[in-house]
Amino acid sequence: MIEKKILILSAVLFCAACAGRHAGPAGGFIAELSAVPGADMSVYGLYRDSLGSGNEDAAMEYAREFLDGIDTSCVNVNVAFLSDTLARYYAGKYAYSKAISYLERAEDIYEKAGEEKRLADARYLLGDLYSTKGQYHLTLGHTVDALDIYKRLGDTLNVLKCYNSLAQIYFICEELQTSAEYLDLYEQGAIGLDDTLMLVKVFNNKAVLADAFGDSALTRECVAECLSLTSEIDEDKVYVNVLFNLMQISIELFSFDDPLTLSIYSKLLDARDVMSSIGDIYLWGKYYYVTGVCHYLLGEKEAAAAELEKATDIFSESEEGGEFDMDLLDCYRALSMVYNGLGDVSKAYSALLESEKIDSSLGAKGMYTSLFKYENDLLLSQEREAMMERKNQQKMVIMAIIFAASVIVVITLVYFYRRLLRVQAQEASLNSRNDILRLKELQQTQMDELVQNVISKLTRMGNEHGDESLKNEISNICGDLRSASTTENWKEIDYFVPEFNSEFFQRLVKDYPNLSVNERRLCVLLNMNLTTKQISEITKQTPHSIDIARGRLRSKLGIKDRSVSLQSFLSKYNH
Repeated sequence: MIEKKILILSAVLFCAACAGRHAGPAGGFIAELSAVPGADMSVYGLYRDSLGSGNEDAAMEYAREFLDGIDTSCVNVNVAFLSDTLARYYAGKYAYSKAISYLERAEDIYEKAGEEKRLADARYLLGDLYSTKGQYHLTLGHTVDALDIYKRLGDTLNVLKCYNSLAQIYFICEELQTSAEYLDLYEQGAIGLDDTLMLVKVFNNKAVLADAFGDSALTRECVAECLSLTSEIDEDKVYVNVLFNLMQISIELFSFDDPLTLSIYSKLLDARDVMSSIGDIYLWGKYYYVTGVCHYLLGEKEAAAAELEKATDIFSESEEGGEFDMDLLDCYRALSMVYNGLGDVSKAYSALLESEKIDSSLGAKGMYTSLFKYENDLLLSQEREAMMERKNQQKMVIMAIIFAASVIVVITLVYFYRRLLRVQAQEASLNSRNDILRLKELQQTQMDELVQNVISKLTRMGNEHGDESLKNEISNICGDLRSASTTENWKEIDYFVPEFNSEFFQRLVKDYPNLSVNERRLCVLLNMNLTTKQISEITKQTPHSIDIARGRLRSKLGIKDRSVSLQSFLSKYNH
């Protein structure tokens, strides 16, 4: 009975999903559909006409005829959609085997066509259908596959539906802790969405779980909360099914005269009008079964037998091809107990035999449960392998990052080391040049003094003789000496300052080809970080002349910002 209590909401879910799906390809899709091998478009036209006139049963029969004539190897989304629609129709009629057959066909096409959303929807519904057949291992695999796709698509609502289905299937297969974990996830989503219908399902299944864990106080609390929320449900079929579920929980856990049980029973009796408006044969069969059990618990054995016989007739003589084996099993077991209480041994034995026949046909439950556990272990193993693979990938990424960082650090260290060597070499070169320049300054000073002494002596000699021609000759010699001294100064600088042929000099001349020779020489000396005084001593020009030359050079180089020095401006040509 507990299995039925938690499965009932799953059945409601997929039956509700069947509504409103009877739409097929039209217009531009007709040509595409007619190209499918074996497609009889006249039958398809009858399907469309019947659908348009509101004759759903006839439309679905034409859809079945059309699909059965098509090559099963074709991959056409329109064919898949029609198969999907027909499967949902059969599911709504409780013809689970037919529904599974057509939905598996749609699933295969959706997968080959890359229709992820429709594939997930088909697999989710297949999971529910397999559950009604007791094939729990298939339910698990299909529901987990659907969950993965919904997560990838970011479909939160359907992710939550999968959580609820997984909670149910794990409960049925007695994996209570895992069931509770999935139900917690579903509850968190229901609270976040503030969805009353979802919360009803939460408290219904929490009540069943609490009972399984032996927590009667929590069970009562959940049943009461669920019953309170049912008044806010707009979907009649869900409302009635929830009452069935709560009634079965209450009569099993509480006495029949318990106020909570009586409240549920009262609502259940009042639900007849609602059921009449729904017109669902399954609901009537379920109603008679539950009320029959209630009559038995009240000591009304004759009434109980009558109600249970009605339920048995509905489930065994369904004209719509419904598959109610599990419901019939419950009915015959209950009838055997009731007739035994009435002393009608013959009917009790007959009901027991019928229950054994059904139980034998469903006898694979133990095997399916074992397959479920194997499937679950396989999924867990795959998850562990996937987790290990992700961890290994993360390790590889981390190692790659560390290696790349190490290479960058090494390259950076090498770069800065080489730069340090260049700086040291430049400093050494600069110090060497400065030493040479200071030596040359001393030599030049001595030479200048010597030239000046010679000029003075020659001038004095010229003044001592009255010969004008001799004076003029001596004056010319003195002028030549002065001129030669200046020319030799720059020659010495060119020789001892190699920057005139350096990359700095070449870059500078490339950008400023109009610089004069003296301006280029001044740039080189300034780039050596020499002061105005030092340049003055080297060139034998006054500091004032050097300052004037610097001003002209700034103008020629286009340096208008007074905060930018010539040295800093010229330094950019060093690299």
